[in-house]
Amino acid sequence: MTSCNSVMLFEAGEKAASELTDSSEMKKMFERDGMEVSFENKGEEVVFSLRGFPVDKLKGGYSDMFRGFFGEAARRIFKAKYLTREYRVEDNTCIFIVGLIR
Repeated sequence: MTSCNSVMLFEAGEKAASELTDSSEMKKMFERDGMEVSFENKGEEVVFSLRGFPVDKLKGGYSDMFRGFFGEAARRIFKAKYLTREYRVEDNTCIFIVGLIR
């Protein structure tokens, strides 16, 4: 994937989350597509877990989209500046670590 496409997908993820007002709204977005999202606020970081997404598609650019989405979702829900720092797959669950920007 070219860096231009990565940036566009990242920005598309941010745009998709830009209208969120709370976490229940975010959860409903994923439930409509048969996925489940949960999160744990650990102060300096928020850990998002996404189940039901085909993890093999993360290599196709979806990781950039979700990185943008979850960073913006954390900003909207917790009213602070966050950026997705890393992601990984554990037992068919996509884990996104979003860190507080100081």
